[in-house]
Amino acid sequence: MGMFDDVNFKMPCPECGKEVRGWQTKDTDCNMDMVEPDATNNFYAPCDCGCWIEFARNQVADKPRREVPLTKAEVEGLGFVMYVRDGGARLWAKKQKDEQARSAAAPSSGDEE
Repeated sequence: MGMFDDVNFKMPCPECGKEVRGWQTKDTDCNMDMVEPDATNNFYAPCDCGCWIEFARNQVADKPRREVPLTKAEVEGLGFVMYVRDGGARLWAKKQKDEQARSAAAPSSGDEE
């Protein structure tokens, strides 16, 4: 099992707008601690809609934990760049929908009574 630290951050998903929590990083000690975004170079989370959201930058600053999570604008102000990718769930859902459409369009064998 891979260990990680949680990141004290939340934001609306750029794809669906639902609040995304559960951000993680492996840039820190990976003791399942809560860390601040600016203590990492990279942190990420999946959204329920299937996209994968990741923030990355080139530098690390060591800061104490904040009481209130940073906003997206504040995190970007620290030099993070957001990347949004399909986490696989949307591709899987599309494949399932396409297969269902093909099954529905397939001619029946005529064995129905």
